[in-house]
Amino acid sequence: MATQRRVKCGVAAALLCFIIIVFSASCTLLSTGYTVSGQIVAPGSATADLSGYTISLRGANIAAITTGADGSFSFPRVPSGNYRLEATKPGKVFAYSYTAPDGSRDHAELPVYGGDITDIVVQVVDVDKMTIGLIQGSGARSPLEGLRVENVRGVITKVTRQVQNGTYTVTNVDGSITPQWLGTDGFYMESFDTDIDGNPLTSDGIFVCTHNPEFNTPKLLDSVPVDLAVGQVVTVSGMVSEVIPVDRFGNSQGFLSVTTITMPTVFQMRNDNVIITRAAPDGVLLTYRETVAGYEGDEIRTLPWEDDSIFALSHTIEVMESVEGMTVKVENPITTGSTYYNVTPLLADGGLVGGQSNKDLTTYGGIVLKANDFNAEVLYCDYSPPTWKTFDPLPQTGDLLHNTGGAFELRGVVNYTFDGIYWISPLATQGWQFNPVVGRNDFTRTSSVDNYRPFRIGSTASAQFVADWGIVTKGNTVDTNLTVASFNIENYCLEEDTYNDKKYNAIADIILYNLRAPDIITVIEMGDDKTSTVVFANQDNSYAVPDGVVWAVNNYRAIIDAIRTKSNGDVINFGGALEYDFREIAPEENVDGGAPGVNIRVGFLFRTDRVSFLERGIRTNSYATTNGDPITWPVPGDTASNTRLLALARNNVAVCGITGPDGITRPRLSQSPGRINASPFAHSRKPLAAEFTFLPTGKTVFVIGNHFGSKSGDTPLYGSQQPPIFPSETSRAQQARAVYDIVNAILGLDPNAKVVVTGDLNDFQFSLTNRTLSGAVYGRSSQILFSPSEELFPANEQYSYMFRGNSQQIDHIYVSPSLFSHIDTSSSGSMAMFIPHIDSIFNHMNKIETSDHDPLVVHLNLGGY
Repeated sequence: MATQRRVKCGVAAALLCFIIIVFSASCTLLSTGYTVSGQIVAPGSATADLSGYTISLRGANIAAITTGADGSFSFPRVPSGNYRLEATKPGKVFAYSYTAPDGSRDHAELPVYGGDITDIVVQVVDVDKMTIGLIQGSGARSPLEGLRVENVRGVITKVTRQVQNGTYTVTNVDGSITPQWLGTDGFYMESFDTDIDGNPLTSDGIFVCTHNPEFNTPKLLDSVPVDLAVGQVVTVSGMVSEVIPVDRFGNSQGFLSVTTITMPTVFQMRNDNVIITRAAPDGVLLTYRETVAGYEGDEIRTLPWEDDSIFALSHTIEVMESVEGMTVKVENPITTGSTYYNVTPLLADGGLVGGQSNKDLTTYGGIVLKANDFNAEVLYCDYSPPTWKTFDPLPQTGDLLHNTGGAFELRGVVNYTFDGIYWISPLATQGWQFNPVVGRNDFTRTSSVDNYRPFRIGSTASAQFVADWGIVTKGNTVDTNLTVASFNIENYCLEEDTYNDKKYNAIADIILYNLRAPDIITVIEMGDDKTSTVVFANQDNSYAVPDGVVWAVNNYRAIIDAIRTKSNGDVINFGGALEYDFREIAPEENVDGGAPGVNIRVGFLFRTDRVSFLERGIRTNSYATTNGDPITWPVPGDTASNTRLLALARNNVAVCGITGPDGITRPRLSQSPGRINASPFAHSRKPLAAEFTFLPTGKTVFVIGNHFGSKSGDTPLYGSQQPPIFPSETSRAQQARAVYDIVNAILGLDPNAKVVVTGDLNDFQFSLTNRTLSGAVYGRSSQILFSPSEELFPANEQYSYMFRGNSQQIDHIYVSPSLFSHIDTSSSGSMAMFIPHIDSIFNHMNKIETSDHDPLVVHLNLGGY
């Protein structure tokens, strides 16, 4: 059958010309190979003489072809292989249009396998008439990659400079300092007048790299004027390159490339020795609407909206590629997340289409990540060197952004960066401030952390950040509701606690007031007691000098002391000083991952008036046993004495069946606390399992705290692999299976056992990891753990973390069937579980200085069964 394909063939006077190529979809394999054929075209000239062009297939042992007047060419009997098409003629530059089997366009690489290739179009342009649109092409890579172009004209829209960012400066092994440079020397320029091609598939903007590669420090090439400025009209000659961004860890795996003119010679166009200038472009409108009054053709791009197809991200990539390097405009930009490391996620059009909000918006204005939906509608606004401040003060989730003139509008230049995302780099002339959404009760918010604290945590926290149930006062052994929390406290180390009011005070406030003094708390990312010397201070490419300290006794004691002091000062709420204790098993030094030298681990805090810890096996440290000299601790605080004891404590926990005097066999752990030290947890944080007795009922409760492996190794959402793949999920699913096996063994001995599994699972409720942990992957009838948040919360309220504008739940609490069957399911689960969003929705500068995760707490009825 015949198939039609529309291919761009040229531009003249801002008019778009297409040719329709009809080719056969059926391919006949000749006895000695395949046919490769196509057509030379001259943009804007239907009568041009196309003879005398030399066409060759590099890599094939086939003679070159010289075209006749019609410009057609054909190579018969081409053997299977990868070849590169090359066209040559003095004074001409060529762009290749061909759609490869993988869907990529506009390149000269020809994979000749399985069929004839008969749809090649080669555009020819005089070397001095090259335009940015022809350089960019309609694909991800330039059709002129690797070629030199001459006298490309454009107006400068933004000038950039390479600057040092002290946050990422590294210390080398020899003690010397290596600065980390962000950004690069260069400028963006855009076509104007007749050079604009009018094609919405191609970009009319491009980045010109002016950095001298012989220098690590900022340095311009000698062929570049030092006084380049926005609005100047320039001509550029140089090499067309596809530059893949490299992040600060030296990683570029899976990133897309940026079409760039490198090693340029730049001339400022002059009239009577005065540099010619032009007004900056108004910008292409980025919107979710198909049509907008006042915008036509290539003046508008439509982004995906509520698209949960597997190719949604690809659709966004296509849109952003078509404006790469161009000035764009976003009307009514509203943030979907707080500014984090100066990257601000946002939605266009006020987050509305047809007057309706996105169905995945949270009550705060964030947007929830869901299965198969990574929210391809989210845009990103970056920081701008050298000030690194895009907004001042920093916006929060749900804020409308406006410029210094008061218009709700964002204008900037599109770039693809080392974060693996497209972002809009604001024009230098714009300033920003947040504008709180009308009707949202957040009028107390400012850019000051001190003013934020009473709004979000402690005794004056707003009700939206406090669990619905009451605080159980000291000594109350009548209330039969057990509360269990999970709290990631982000690499806590008392020795590094330099915050004005001390981080342990904030942690205590959150535990007491926001979480309502839980009976048991799984503590995630507790660090060791000593600050380590870290060499090459980047988490993915550094190491800590061993110091022999792995225990976290002082860290736990500081938090416990703060809880006691604060609760004792609020007798009305707490009935006196609440006493907490701790248990942990220290990790091997620099083995379990995480930030270098911190030696993070999972541990427990628990109220001694509400639960008792069932200690079994080798003793571990506690508050009462660590008052004296570290050498006297059960696990001594010195390297020489603790090696043997720690080795014993780190043995893999098992589930045993013990038959009591009543003849009933009940489960118990071989060690409590005990680590799950199965092979999937090699070089990762080990889960910690423990048994508690709930004093009001005398029932045994099993709690397993977890911190699964990171997402390192996953491909970027906006990367060359589409749809993206997440190989790290495989290892987390294996970790989940190891925990599932422990829970399954407990329930196999007692189907009514009370089991709570908590922690930072680094994965989503719908993931293979979580479905393996719960048993849902084996079918609903085989599910042995249930998440109150997943089962009861509205979908747009299931989150504990924010990444790249996506609100997502990676912290979880699961409970066994007997516990889940007795929870309070009223009010959408608000009496069963609570996630105070005190961290995830707020900007990096306005966190409560405890974590980048929200804590969570579950409220379980243990009475009468």
